[in-house]
Amino acid sequence: EVNMSSKKYYRDINLIRIVCAIAILFYHLGILKGGYLAVCTFFVLSGYFSCISAFKKEKFSVISYYMDRLKRVYLPLLMVVFISIAVLSFFDNIYWFNLKPETTSVLFGYNNFWQRNANLDYFARHVDSPFMHLWYISILMQFELIFPFLFKIFKKIGDKKKFIPCAFLTILSIISGIYFYKLNITKGISFAYY
Repeated sequence: EVNMSSKKYYRDINLIRIVCAIAILFYHLGILKGGYLAVCTFFVLSGYFSCISAFKKEKFSVISYYMDRLKRVYLPLLMVVFISIAVLSFFDNIYWFNLKPETTSVLFGYNNFWQRNANLDYFARHVDSPFMHLWYISILMQFELIFPFLFKIFKKIGDKKKFIPCAFLTILSIISGIYFYKLNITKGISFAYY
């Protein structure tokens, strides 16, 4: 019984992932105007799974958390980056020197800031870089870097008074929403999106 409900649960989560991936694809094909918002669902799912995984452990270890994320997120990222660089070397009009700052930003997890400072536009229909969409991984890596510490702090506080972490995170979400809305109005959606 538990096994069947667990399978249904993962099937439902996978269905959400498929719908989000299709929405993003349709956005890039010009079919679904707001499809890019499905990226936010992937962030929510990542945070959800990080929390569930951390709560399931009897004793939460920051080092084992980082090792797990290194295997799940960073090693595949390294493979994508270096395979992309190898493929790009076959094209005469693309030079490594031009890609070096962007590649560094991808490998060190600050590509979203790099793209913002380089005035690149995620919403532009042309893509000049094979790493244009790796800003997502950079934000994920930034989240994974601070999550273990936030988890430990909020768990310690939540063990005594459960409403404090919920109230704090609710207030933080509201303030963040207002901040990014104002950022969208003053500096543009691309700036706020990164």
